[in-house]
Amino acid sequence: MKNSVRLNGATHLLNEFEKTAMGLSMYPFQENVENVLSSLVRFLLKSIFCAYDFLAPLPIHKQVAKGATSLDLTPNRKPHVPIPTWYEKVGTYTVMEKVPDSPLQKEIKLIDDTKIDLTYAEFLPYNAAELSIQMEAFYNTERLFTNVNEHDTKTMETEKAKMRQIILSKLGLDEDPVTFFGEMHQVMSGVPHAMIGKETKKNTKENQKNKTEQKLQPNPNCLSITPLPSKRQEKFEKYLSLRWKELKKYVKEIKNTKCEDIYFYLPLLDFETFLENMRTKQSHIDKTLYLNTLQKSN
Repeated sequence: MKNSVRLNGATHLLNEFEKTAMGLSMYPFQENVENVLSSLVRFLLKSIFCAYDFLAPLPIHKQVAKGATSLDLTPNRKPHVPIPTWYEKVGTYTVMEKVPDSPLQKEIKLIDDTKIDLTYAEFLPYNAAELSIQMEAFYNTERLFTNVNEHDTKTMETEKAKMRQIILSKLGLDEDPVTFFGEMHQVMSGVPHAMIGKETKKNTKENQKNKTEQKLQPNPNCLSITPLPSKRQEKFEKYLSLRWKELKKYVKEIKNTKCEDIYFYLPLLDFETFLENMRTKQSHIDKTLYLNTLQKSN
């Protein structure tokens, strides 16, 4: 029995070294490292975008008042961190393409200057699984698009736009991931920057000035003084900052360990800049498609 275990272990080690020698992996057990890092990144993304699964928004006595069970009140099951109301609005609307006729019309909401009939719109909060899918889709799209265009730098923008649509179709994507992240940039611009992992620099003149202003009592007749954030928001933003700090630590290891199959997570190292670039890219793509439509109509 012992000899069999040793033989299996030795065979497994030999297979890993042979894979490295044949160029199938860059080093032994690379696939294991990649799987572990992928799991850690997805777990931490979930802790950020699905915070209700990790936090108890109410203290125990308020949970009891709302009818919580003994299972919900297990000691140390979830840390008590109040979740601000803005967190529930971090998401986007999905709209039915074919809207049936109906005399009942609800509020018409403006999103990015587009009228959305909420009668046939459903709000979907951002979640870690969808974010991972969209990041991988964007990475694969850009990689193919770059490979196609690297030998032909003189291709017109309208032709590139057509080529991009062909690539999206081949990848089985109904929508360009750039649109997803462009809309996400709009949403995130209205919430605290801790939600996208922006680190606040310390000891800068601007921060010192803000701290000085915040120490002043707010005057209802003076709109220039920023009110102090609530303790509820401060505690939750601290939670987000800690999760992002831990997340970026593992994303850095993806590059250090050369786990190329999950390189699509690398933009998380500077997610704020990534979203800004996606908004610019979305505007450029939309403009090109619009010009292409005009050419066809003429």
